[in-house]
Amino acid sequence: MSWAAGSPGHRSPGGPLPPRSPCSPLTAADAVSVTAEATEAYEGVRAVRRVAVGPCYLVDLLTVEVTGREAARVTAQLRPGTALDVQVQAAGPVRTTWYGDETLHGWHTRSAGVPVRPLTLPGPGPADDPQRTRTRVDFTPEASHVVFASVYQAASAGPAVSEVRLDGTELTVELADGSTAHYRTEG
Repeated sequence: MSWAAGSPGHRSPGGPLPPRSPCSPLTAADAVSVTAEATEAYEGVRAVRRVAVGPCYLVDLLTVEVTGREAARVTAQLRPGTALDVQVQAAGPVRTTWYGDETLHGWHTRSAGVPVRPLTLPGPGPADDPQRTRTRVDFTPEASHVVFASVYQAASAGPAVSEVRLDGTELTVELADGSTAHYRTEG
């Protein structure tokens, strides 16, 4: 089972939510975030994705719960359309640098106690240029519950993100100016 990293869809924030149906997984939206849920893609799997805009960065939270199985392999993927560098730290989040029209920095972490090492491998480029090879990244733990958290910031934005930490049900983003923001996950 795979959940590809990217936006959950486009929706004008702040408006009323459409009625829920299998074709309408949007569960919440406001001026700075959107949340979508998938419960019917795979039997016994619930995935909730929340994307939020911070003052100078983007937060992407993906919670996956698997029931009816002791542990399942769950993969969160990065599939860039640009050149990508991946830096695995001895501790803390995996760092990425995306090179396109503008440089983008990423911090990627997951639930504490869920071991996962990123697997990087070459793969085809985007649909408009599939013969181009791009670096792909897979984060695959074996767990019945996992939260994947990513924070993205343009190199030109500031103040710079200085720390990203996922503690239980809360993601903390610290900036170089000393300000801190907290984002709740789905558990």
